[in-house]
Amino acid sequence: GRRRGYAIGLQSGADLMTLARQLSATIEEILMINGIPDGQVDIVAHSMGGVVARLALLEVSTLQRVHTLVTLGTPHAGTQIARLGGTHRCHDLRPGSPVMAALSVQLPWRGPTRLVCLWSPSDPIMQPAETAVVEGADGVVMAAHNHTDYLLRKSVWRVVHQSLHGESSHHWA
Repeated sequence: GRRRGYAIGLQSGADLMTLARQLSATIEEILMINGIPDGQVDIVAHSMGGVVARLALLEVSTLQRVHTLVTLGTPHAGTQIARLGGTHRCHDLRPGSPVMAALSVQLPWRGPTRLVCLWSPSDPIMQPAETAVVEGADGVVMAAHNHTDYLLRKSVWRVVHQSLHGESSHHWA
């Protein structure tokens, strides 16, 4: 039933909560433009985009609009490498930040939106690597993939396609 795909750019310099509100508004706009005001969308998000999507899902109205969220190398619990940056986004992506605390209310993941987390023990941006997985979500190990491989490798997009079509993946407990 998927007919269209949209690439959504995130506003440069905006904080993560502002980006989450913008994503929610964009979802509503997409549904209205396509004539499905009561419909749902699927989201595929890379890295920080997955955090933004989860922040948007804190709003019940947005949660009801998203059928499946597939994250690619997303620091769901923050990443130690964010300690090397001084921007407000880096501060938000640190373990224990207020943003990470806000996301913890979704744990363990229990829907109604299906969450699929693609992650790799070889991703140097995810420190520790398991930060890219959410308890209760479907976790898929993409062995020997680095942070940009999620965007470039056909093997990743095959898994994304399978995930969006409801095919089972490896559950992370």
